[in-house]
Amino acid sequence: MKKTVLPWLTCAAIAAVTVPALAWGDSAEAPQAAAPPLTATIVTGDNFFQDAAGGTGDNTVEIAPGGTVTFKSPISQNNQAVHNVAFDDDAPQPTVCNQTVESPDFPGLDTDGKSPMPQGPISPGWEGYCTFDTPGTYHFVCQAHGGMEGDVVVSTDGATPTPTPTQTATATPTATPTATPTTTPSGAAIYAHDSPTNNGWFQDAASSDTADNSVTITAGERVTFAYPAGTSVHDVEFRATPAPTYCPQTKASPGFTLDPNDAPPLPAFVQTAGWEGYCQFDTPGTYVFVCGAHLPNMTGTVIVEAAATPTPTPTETPTATPTETPTATPTETPTATPTETPTATPTETPTATPTETPTATPTETPTATPTETPTATPTATPTETPTSETHVQGNLSADVVPTMSLSIGSSTSLGVLEAGFAREYTASVSALVTSTSGNTTLSVTDTSPEAAGHLVNGDRSLASPLQVQATNAAQPTSAFQPVSGTPLTILTYPKEIASDPVMVSFRQSIGAAEPLRSGSYSKTLTFTLSTTLP
Repeated sequence: MKKTVLPWLTCAAIAAVTVPALAWGDSAEAPQAAAPPLTATIVTGDNFFQDAAGGTGDNTVEIAPGGTVTFKSPISQNNQAVHNVAFDDDAPQPTVCNQTVESPDFPGLDTDGKSPMPQGPISPGWEGYCTFDTPGTYHFVCQAHGGMEGDVVVSTDGATPTPTPTQTATATPTATPTATPTTTPSGAAIYAHDSPTNNGWFQDAASSDTADNSVTITAGERVTFAYPAGTSVHDVEFRATPAPTYCPQTKASPGFTLDPNDAPPLPAFVQTAGWEGYCQFDTPGTYVFVCGAHLPNMTGTVIVEAAATPTPTPTETPTATPTETPTATPTETPTATPTETPTATPTETPTATPTETPTATPTETPTATPTETPTATPTATPTETPTSETHVQGNLSADVVPTMSLSIGSSTSLGVLEAGFAREYTASVSALVTSTSGNTTLSVTDTSPEAAGHLVNGDRSLASPLQVQATNAAQPTSAFQPVSGTPLTILTYPKEIASDPVMVSFRQSIGAAEPLRSGSYSKTLTFTLSTTLP
């Protein structure tokens, strides 16, 4: 039995257009500077803003009132972190800000017309703009990275005004409040962490093992997810099935608002430290979650087991109260009354002298002493030993239906390919594998007759083949291998497996001198589960 899933793998290539920068001299006799332009562009890097027409360290642009500044976060070697643009609350605000291009990892556009833009820091690939109708200096920052800032100067002439220094107010000492202890979640909890040497990892809040990224619960229970402290940005996303449907956010990070949508991801996008929420899991299964900003390494699982059937409470059998055997009351034997023997009257014999017969002394019959009847001791009735037995054997069996199931995301993207830069582009998609076979192999094939193993754009194809790897808990590391028209084994199982989380990763190399055709490069890949021991 074989189940095949066909995910789409896409990426886009764009042509870069450069605009030369204007230069101003310092001569006192130079003519009056021209009016500022109506447009400018700011690009992001790790971790800085830069005028697209300027050099390194140039994070300020100047435009005329009514002008527009385009903000771009390109996918490039020096821009791989998450960013956004936020204007200080206590500073002038742009007239309008809208996102125009979505990030491949964060579908959807932020078009509320307000700063920040996007609403939270997201991975590269996005673009947007802000318009400025009122002269002044507009200061902006990235909410994910302290010190990443810049300015938009809106002026009616070409001279950049010198910002008026703001008087530093004397700080009034603030009493340090007594910290309120955070209540430890009563149920299972997963915390997001990061460090200077590790971009991020998920960890069971009840475990001291940083590699313990899994919790086990019973169906109907919930898991708390939180990012209590750190310097990066994280979220919790369920990109494969099964996935929970109810994940409300209960605490927002400083500077952010609660996500009003109770569906995952949690929060709505990656955010700085301080957020918290939970997900409800009602159906048994293995749920794989990831951080959208740190794929494919930042992941974890929630294992939901079926609720146990309660054991009925046995009914207590009442103890029989023994019936007391009455003591026999002895029957008194009556005392015999002696019978008096009457005195014989002598008969006179006339011829002889009568001899007096003495009076007989009556013999007293002794009184019988009554004998007490003893209490009868009941004799136990012996248990009858059976004289014969009959044995009957019964068979109990259960069948397992042969199953090979592969659930994998329908698509993923390598982002935007940049011509003229040597770089490797990566993307990942999660999957779940179930097999009742004695062994199982996961393989991938490019069945297309055109440039097998290479992404194509019309009649064009990329020079290097697409590479792929697959990892799971039992095989956490593996090498990237090129895709071709022949099935490529990327993961093996020596025995049966159920709901095994798998991370499938892709890598595409682009050379600095490689020509790229504008448009979309794509390929349909076939993933197959097979076995030799059904």
